[in-house]
Amino acid sequence: MEGGKLVYTGKVGTGFSVKKQEEMLRQFKPLLRKKQPFTQEPDVNKPSRFRPDPPKAEASG
Repeated sequence: MEGGKLVYTGKVGTGFSVKKQEEMLRQFKPLLRKKQPFTQEPDVNKPSRFRPDPPKAEASG
């Protein structure tokens, strides 16, 4: 939070198995929203030192 607004700061690895991720996505599905919660839309395809050439992804919501 910056100035009372939610600010995207980056991605992290989860360490969760594929099975656990699928289970969590099912649980999160009712929480999806059409309007993004961040002050600026995150660039989910931005390269980082850990992923210099990330696969194309879309932020869902």
